[in-house]
Parts: sequence; structure tokens; C-alpha cells
Amino acid sequence: MRTQTWDFANILMLIIAFFALILQLFPPRTQIDQFKSAAYFLGIIGYVLLLYVAHSMWRKVREYLSKIDKNAQDIDSFKDQLKEEKRMAVFDKRLSILEALLRNKSGKFEFDPIWFFMIILLVLFYLYLRSLGLVP
Repeated sequence: MRTQTWDFANILMLIIAFFALILQLFPPRTQIDQFKSAAYFLGIIGYVLLLYVAHSMWRKVREYLSKIDKNAQDIDSFKDQLKEEKRMAVFDKRLSILEALLRNKSGKFEFDPIWFFMIILLVLFYLYLRSLGLVP
């Protein structure tokens, strides 16, 4: 829920409307002055209401414009972050490829499990040939 803020214009409009109401409670003595006083009173109250509505709408417009500016800045910052994230993803891919190449070329022994099974197969084949008497 949005709260009403009291600025100088709102306070001034409230004070003028309050004094006009107080002065209207003690009308002038003559009929013509009473009519003028009532006309001025209605004019002041109508003008204060119109000014209040216009001031409220102007504040809302300024608030919406500031939200639009803030959202535009947020969008720009998100765009910049996305560009940075894309660049970092490309760097990460390149780095992982380089790490894989360096790991293979650094002389570390990588043991493929298929070779283990091939050695077992060769031992079994040797034992088979030996049982047949083909090898010593």
C-alpha cells in the first residue's frame, strides 16, 4: 500500500482551505458581501481540490517516470552482466580445454581400464597356450 507524503504544496493547500473554512464560519454582515464571500470560498475550495488532484497526478507521473528510468538502468546492468557471463563461459570452455590438453601432455599416467582387461585376457590366453603345451 502506498502512503501519502506531505510536501510543502499539500500543507499549503490544507492551510488555505482550513482558513477559508474558518473565515466562512463568521460571514460578513451584508448580503452582497456574504455572496462574494461564499463565491470566493467555493472558488478557493474548488481550486484547492483541482490543484490537489493535479499535484497528485503530477507526482504519480514523476514516480512512474523515475520507475521507468530505474528499470532502464536495471536492464542495462543486466545486459552488461549477461555479456560478462557469456565471456566468462567462453573463457571457462577455453580454460577447460587447455587444462585437459596440459593434463595429457604433462606426463601424468592415465590408465584406461580396457588395458587392465586386455592384460587379464593375455594372461588367460598365455595360460591356455601353456596348458596345451605350445609355450614353455
